[in-house]
Amino acid sequence: MSVRKVGGVYHYDFIFQAKRYQGTTGQFREARAKDFERKLRSDLHMASVGLMPDPTEVKEQAPTGKEFLNGRFLDYIRQECQAKPLTIRFYEEKTRALLGYSQFADNPLDRIDENLIQEFKQWRAKQPKKKAGAGTIAQSTINAELKVLRRALIRAHKWGLIPKLPQVETIPGEKGREFVLTGEMETLYLSLCSSPLKEAATLMLECGLRPEECVSLRKADVTEESIFIRTGKTKNARRVLPVTQRAREAVQTLFDLWPKSEWLFPGLKEGCHLTREALEHAHARVRHETLPREFVLYSCRHTYATRLAESDAKPWEMMRLLGHHSITVSQRYVHLSSDSLTLAARRKEAYDRVLRGETQVDSLEVKH
Repeated sequence: MSVRKVGGVYHYDFIFQAKRYQGTTGQFREARAKDFERKLRSDLHMASVGLMPDPTEVKEQAPTGKEFLNGRFLDYIRQECQAKPLTIRFYEEKTRALLGYSQFADNPLDRIDENLIQEFKQWRAKQPKKKAGAGTIAQSTINAELKVLRRALIRAHKWGLIPKLPQVETIPGEKGREFVLTGEMETLYLSLCSSPLKEAATLMLECGLRPEECVSLRKADVTEESIFIRTGKTKNARRVLPVTQRAREAVQTLFDLWPKSEWLFPGLKEGCHLTREALEHAHARVRHETLPREFVLYSCRHTYATRLAESDAKPWEMMRLLGHHSITVSQRYVHLSSDSLTLAARRKEAYDRVLRGETQVDSLEVKH
């Protein structure tokens, strides 16, 4: 047997009757790949004695969308993202949404073209959200599903399952998350929160934690001066964050509330931490009818990033503190207020006056 792994997928490479055969098995497990090669050799032998056509000349019928997405594609994602459970869950959720459209689920992959994709967009835009009365599916959600479909079709094309790669274009004009808490809103929100939501929101506002990073903190990850993020969605998420006075007080509250737990945020089940979903549900109850609907729990992280920028943090400092892989990603988290922009313009005006010799540096005053 001669199978070898290339890019996560096993390929076969052998010689039969002085002819070399090479190709992909489409399998991610060695045992299955060897079974594939063994059957191919058997079929070639049967073809050599005229009992069946040459299997290498028979065109394989494309699998249906359901067979491919739930099978080989998700197997590939689970293997490629073993250390990223949240990424795997994201792909599983978006795959279920794609297969909710029967034309994707039941048709062979090679039948999925630009026209069918456009019909999916129109169909999906009319679907109601799960929560009654919450409106239709958001444009950002549809675009996320389209991006998963695009990656799935790229893999299918690379594996030789479809002859042509259709263009998957997202819906233009998507509105990103831009809500940032004002100081007044923050005070109101925290006054309405009870533990452990209050402490979690405080840590997110003070240290820029992601919700999942926050709830999965162990007491051993926190010292008087630092918070250690040991795991995350990417390697860049692993970082050391300085602890502010307010964050230190929140941590002490959590220690006092649950002195025997290894977790800062223990869950209902013994030995487990609180889930992100539980935290988000608690947030939704507090926000209801009091604060803007666009204020989601993740807005605390955007607020932290925006305040970093407004306090003149350097781009690469923001990147490290937020746990991003590039400055470009960090920029998406910054939503400067008009007051902040006005202040920056006044600082520039004062600097211009110094350059022109109209005033001295020591006498510069920048009025808010």
